[in-house]
Amino acid sequence: MDKIKWQFSGVITLLLCFLFFPVFSEEKENENLIVKEISVSGNKRTKEIIIISELPFTLGSEISINKLDELLERAEQNVLNTSLFNKVTIDTLLVDSNNVIFNINVDERLFLWILPIFENEGRNFSDFLRLNDGSWFNYGIYVKHYNFRGRNEKISLRAITGYKNQLVFDYENSGRNNSLGWGCTFRMQENNQIPFIVLNDKQVFLKLKRSWAIRQNRLELNYYFRHNLYHYHRLTAGYESVKISDSLHTLNPNYLPLDKKQSSQLILSYRYKHDTRDLKFYPLNGNYIEAEISRIGLGIVSDYSGFFDSKFKFGVYRPLTNRLYSNSDLTFRAYSKKEIPFFFNAGFGYDDYMNGFEYKVVEGTLYTTLKNMLLLELIPRKDKTLNFIPIKQFSKFHYALYLQLHVDVGYVYNDAAIIRNQLPNSFLFGYGIGIDLVTIYDKVLRINYSRTNFGDQGIFIDFNLSL
Repeated sequence: MDKIKWQFSGVITLLLCFLFFPVFSEEKENENLIVKEISVSGNKRTKEIIIISELPFTLGSEISINKLDELLERAEQNVLNTSLFNKVTIDTLLVDSNNVIFNINVDERLFLWILPIFENEGRNFSDFLRLNDGSWFNYGIYVKHYNFRGRNEKISLRAITGYKNQLVFDYENSGRNNSLGWGCTFRMQENNQIPFIVLNDKQVFLKLKRSWAIRQNRLELNYYFRHNLYHYHRLTAGYESVKISDSLHTLNPNYLPLDKKQSSQLILSYRYKHDTRDLKFYPLNGNYIEAEISRIGLGIVSDYSGFFDSKFKFGVYRPLTNRLYSNSDLTFRAYSKKEIPFFFNAGFGYDDYMNGFEYKVVEGTLYTTLKNMLLLELIPRKDKTLNFIPIKQFSKFHYALYLQLHVDVGYVYNDAAIIRNQLPNSFLFGYGIGIDLVTIYDKVLRINYSRTNFGDQGIFIDFNLSL
């Protein structure tokens, strides 16, 4: 009888263990860890606060064990997106069952660049190859500090001649998370070669041999505010003065406002961004939202009353499998007037582009594009060290290779009668295949084969080599 009781008691105990074990396990899994310490190493120039302010946690924060890996990945991406480091690694150390230490190690980039300039001029590299007659080059000197005072401030001076004569000074301190920042830009520019009209959906240029065609001066003040890591605000106030030659005015009297040869205008704009992309220069996961509205001309420093320029962007980037990704980018832009002066470059082919339409410019005061891409990771990120290179910031580098399929659609609305161009008020469609090489210092080399619904096709090259 006692034996039966003991067996029955054992069965009950076993059942109770099975019943309550999931509860105990779940309670254990949902335990929170407290951030006891955050240590940073490898930052010889960068202030520690710049790195710590990018983290999605602070000293004393409570972190769920279930979300620890996700939080680590996000923290590495945030620090890497400052563009101050070539590599970021974050490790954890459990002090006990309730406390955790984060160890952050960074490989800093080269921050100070003093370089001679020899660069191409063009809306994109493919269009430069089409137009270049030997005069489409700029040369000069370029000085830039990406991490001035170790606070992620950017200060630069650029002086060039060639296709254009230009002097630019720029300072930017966009501020840390939950703080204000500011910046300013001053630009003087003079061109003896300039587009003055769009004919057959391509720019037509005026080139003067012994004098300038256009002179521009511009001063901008920017104020920045960032909160909750992923919300960015920018307010810009600017003044712009433009003067054109008699030759340019004769060819296009509507080049500047009010058909004049000289124009000045005040510019006000506000931009909001919400950015959760993993890598800003080549995103594979996350979302991007940008909304901007600008007022060009206020009727204060000149008789020109001006117009509004509004723009909206939305991007979705998702991993589909371990090596397959999908990207979609929607852009919408509209101007408040049916026609605006040519100087302000209203339309598609300037700031925005579509694959297959690299040679084209489509004039209009309202346009939208939807660009879709399917990416196959051929070579995942590889980190290499070249011991024969003495400069540490270049001896360590990385690369990744992607095969991409792209399908772009767009439409440009032009209310004015334009009989010299085919593409306004037409459905635009481009598709093709390409290769993307992603490497050190946020550089991307892209080689595409693209076709359009108008029968155009070709191999197009794009790379962002500018610093």
